Amino acid sequence: MAKEAPFDPYEFGARNADPETGGLEPLLPLPTRFRPRQLALAFLAVFVIGALLRGGGTRLSPLPASCTTPTYSVSTISIKRYGVVRWTAVGPRDSRVVLAVDSPELPTAPALPTGAGRVFGPTLLTACSASGQFGVTAPAGRHTVTAFAVAPDGAVTPLGSRPLEVRAP
Repeated sequence: MAKEAPFDPYEFGARNADPETGGLEPLLPLPTRFRPRQLALAFLAVFVIGALLRGGGTRLSPLPASCTTPTYSVSTISIKRYGVVRWTAVGPRDSRVVLAVDSPELPTAPALPTGAGRVFGPTLLTACSASGQFGVTAPAGRHTVTAFAVAPDGAVTPLGSRPLEVRAP
């Protein structure tokens, strides 16, 4: 019996590539790549989950709905300068809510330029509630946010004061 001559590399490769004579495993399909639509959906899902977990950074504490007992709430008591504070208020229908920073009384229009504090509002209490937000431009330090309810007849009712610590940006 004659011994077969060894194959050169090309013959060896051809012989192993032939499924009838080769001893190679069958070719496995390549892994599927993300299609553009799948990739866009994956990025969108990550973005939505991140937004839900972050929640806008500041959350309001829930207020019980009340058309008789006015009160208000702010989203935070400590914030960096130029940040945004969210607020919500409840009280008598058709009243207006005015927020003032560093002002224990509701400032009048002529007093505003003289430094009585920054005023936000008035915002109408529709369905006995209102909400909004304001940007913090006060200098770093401790401040007070006071809310006032102004009735349709002009009567002013303070809703209370909340501390606000402003940090340097």
